[in-house]
Amino acid sequence: MNEGSDKFSYRNKEISKKLQEQVNNQRKDGKEMYDNQKQFYSSEQQLIQYMRRTNRKELSFEDCLYLFKTEKERKTFYSQLKDFSLLKRIDRRRGGKNKIYFVLKKT
Repeated sequence: MNEGSDKFSYRNKEISKKLQEQVNNQRKDGKEMYDNQKQFYSSEQQLIQYMRRTNRKELSFEDCLYLFKTEKERKTFYSQLKDFSLLKRIDRRRGGKNKIYFVLKKT
């Protein structure tokens, strides 16, 4: 049982490392939004822009928390969560726990 949790934590570390590399590459390319521009975008718009820049079909809740690092950003994200109109929330059972993912709604 401990071996499975070690594999799971190792996988999470790999994902976090890849996500950090993507963010660092975006900063180098100048594609990251500036902090003063973030206030003009809703949390949903920021997530969609990030998904498009990184060519991702879905984002996990952990990815969202990584993108919204400060307490103020996270509070805004939580308050706007129920108002998302372009992103669909999907609950999946992974490793005995429910995981939350966001995907673009089909129009």
